[in-house]
Amino acid sequence: MSRKRITIRDVAEAAGVSTQTVSRVANGRPDVASDTREHVQAIIEKLGYQPSKIARSLIQGQSYSLGVVSYGLGLYGPSLLLAGIQEAAVKEGYSLMLKILENAEVQNAENILRDILSYHVDGILWAVPEIGQNRDWIQQALHTVSIPLVFLNVQPRPNLITAVIDNKHGGHIATQHLIDQGRQKIGIITGPMEWWEARQRELGWREALAENGRSVDESYVTNGDWTPSSGERSIRLLLEWHPEMDAVFVCNDQMALGAMK
Repeated sequence: MSRKRITIRDVAEAAGVSTQTVSRVANGRPDVASDTREHVQAIIEKLGYQPSKIARSLIQGQSYSLGVVSYGLGLYGPSLLLAGIQEAAVKEGYSLMLKILENAEVQNAENILRDILSYHVDGILWAVPEIGQNRDWIQQALHTVSIPLVFLNVQPRPNLITAVIDNKHGGHIATQHLIDQGRQKIGIITGPMEWWEARQRELGWREALAENGRSVDESYVTNGDWTPSSGERSIRLLLEWHPEMDAVFVCNDQMALGAMK
């Protein structure tokens, strides 16, 4: 026998209050006496009542959901980023509407954005690298979306809301650490050069070498594709070309795992 679904009316009757009072308590409204709040909350927990998110969204004009468009969940960085988004959203009482792209070089986001907006999300996080032809519609998207749209993994620009890490500084810190350890011949395994993050990390490597009076030999640079196999392949090439190399800055964890095999 299936268990009866507990409604707001059931809670109100058990607590001896109105359904409006139960709604205020369930939604964290401040206009409820503390003793009444504690009593109603105890009844809610006892009965196992789950407030309707749909009803709450209709009343408050918010869906308490966010759209997230991501790419490359097989890669450590994007999967870790998504885990962080999920953790922060749950903490604030939000759910996620997730869209995973198979191709980061998508040329038209119109259909993707339209689909997400149909769920009446309160905002969108665009966690797709700015590569290929997708640079063009990033600008266009700003004119078609009426809710907050935050871009991750894109080059910051004045007219975009972005949340990015300082990839160049990270590359500089990693290279400076190797220099401080006394390393003299430092190579680099970069990510794909069409990725802004990869270019920035390489720039940090170059700047750290220059600041320490080191010349940059382009033959110490190899390009990977963020995967372990490309890290393994690249380190073999570097060591073949430069057996004297005594350190290498690998631009992501998965390539580093391959390089250490």
